[in-house]
Amino acid sequence: MVTCKELVDLLRQAKQALEEMAPTMPPDFFGSKAGKQAYFAGWSEAIGMLRDIVGSAEHAGAAGAEGSAGMPTPRELLAQLRRAQPPAQRWPEEEKQLYLIGWSDALLDLDSIIDRAEHPEAAEQAMGTGTTSTTLTCELDKPASPVRKFLDACFAVPLGQVRRSLPADVRQRLSTVVLPPPASLRGGALGTVGTAFDYRVRFYFTAPAARTLTAGRGASLLWGLEREEELADGTLVTREPSPRSGHFGPSPAVVGGFFAEVDHFVRTCSPQRRRLTGSEEKTLARYCLILALFEEVYRAFGSPYFDSPLFHLGKDASVADLVALASADQVADLCALWNGLLAEVDLGYESVIYNPVLGFGSLAADADLILDDCLLELKTSQRPNLAQYLRQLLGYVLLDTGDRYGIRRVGVYLARQRCLATFSLHDLLIGSTSDRKEGRIRLEERLAQLRADFRAVVEALPVR
Repeated sequence: MVTCKELVDLLRQAKQALEEMAPTMPPDFFGSKAGKQAYFAGWSEAIGMLRDIVGSAEHAGAAGAEGSAGMPTPRELLAQLRRAQPPAQRWPEEEKQLYLIGWSDALLDLDSIIDRAEHPEAAEQAMGTGTTSTTLTCELDKPASPVRKFLDACFAVPLGQVRRSLPADVRQRLSTVVLPPPASLRGGALGTVGTAFDYRVRFYFTAPAARTLTAGRGASLLWGLEREEELADGTLVTREPSPRSGHFGPSPAVVGGFFAEVDHFVRTCSPQRRRLTGSEEKTLARYCLILALFEEVYRAFGSPYFDSPLFHLGKDASVADLVALASADQVADLCALWNGLLAEVDLGYESVIYNPVLGFGSLAADADLILDDCLLELKTSQRPNLAQYLRQLLGYVLLDTGDRYGIRRVGVYLARQRCLATFSLHDLLIGSTSDRKEGRIRLEERLAQLRADFRAVVEALPVR
């Protein structure tokens, strides 16, 4: 686990990296020199306040202050910063907004730093290298996998019969494609729309800095940057660039300018929890499609067979050339999928957690999102496999060993079918019971036992 002092240093390094990228951002990103100063002042304020909180805790511990419980955890530090009120009043109104955005971005980066420290094994698996050896989806694709066999045995009703338990109208909708893709989209172009759909949903709930997304990691790999990281056991590992990276694709300045353009759009358009105009929706769709291309570079890290439209964009290309990689049919398809979701699903959830990272031992995964107590997967397939989706969802639940997320329902939204199917863990793992209190107790006991048994299965997997 990262120490409190290390958090301060890591956040300071993140600010320095952002300052180095600033010259590549569009001229109107900060609005003015004063706006740029205000933005980075917000970052500096967050770093200074974090340093002060750590210093106060150290002083209280050293002095043996009454009631002192020692150093706060990283999560407690983040919570204190979120409760704090940054002194924005000294800035004029225009610069004040950029100051608060800088403060917010710093807290977002801090949250990402803490999350990677809390789940080092899952983070290594997400990178595709390191000490872990497999992903959940990889294991589920193998009929003989002990992981898949274990998950199949967990269900109270055989997976093949779960579909039959759904209402007739839901069963019909599961099999009916109402939003087919344009005929021009197939293969990789169609897969890009699926990844972009995940990003479009994310922007409805949150306003993350583009560089902090998985797409940002893909961009780093595309540039051919080597990264040396210290694993949990102290081993230093150098992650080599992809065979194609550093030779093809847009320049770092153009990619940095693209991320800045996305941030500028999100800041000025504010797509969170509102419907956009037609032109706004198309613009955001294009951005989501390009972010998806960068994420694909990350997901296919190291594969000599992977190709991408990004590789065929010359280094003299502009940000406009990069955005133009999103075809008109892809944009129209993504907009149709998003509008279908708005028509079918009530998105008024209080608690939203995007891409929770789960895992232990040699197995890890990152899920789509958690809405209140429901773990939801987003799928854009024309031929959905409900049994496989339920295996995947239950695997995520059991990888949450400490019940950190309190998941009690799972669901899948099939975008091309415009169909949402949700299931309670009680119905999937216990079956029907007449006594609700007894049913809750039985579910908690069964979850605890299944998680312990699943850990044993995972730890017995061979490490390659």
